[in-house]
Amino acid sequence: MDAWKCVWQSLSECQVRLGAEIAAQSLLVTGGITKSAISRRAGEAISILIETTRGFKFNDLSALTQLIGLGNGLTPCGDDFLVGYLAGYGVPCEIL
Repeated sequence: MDAWKCVWQSLSECQVRLGAEIAAQSLLVTGGITKSAISRRAGEAISILIETTRGFKFNDLSALTQLIGLGNGLTPCGDDFLVGYLAGYGVPCEIL
């Protein structure tokens, strides 16, 4: 747990310093004002994704469709998050 907290804090600090479009520290803020509309949208979709994963509802694609293409750049932040999420979840490459 300490390792996760350390990585989360380092990631958040780096994102703030670089002015990232989606900042980890504001993703799961509820009832408050997040830094940007993109962070707010990502946070909402990530909350749904976490709940569907916890409930083993893998046929619920609503969170995925909200994250795909979210953000600027060649690899939008939403896409990057999904790749990391799938890697962390341990989805085998042949499924992708």
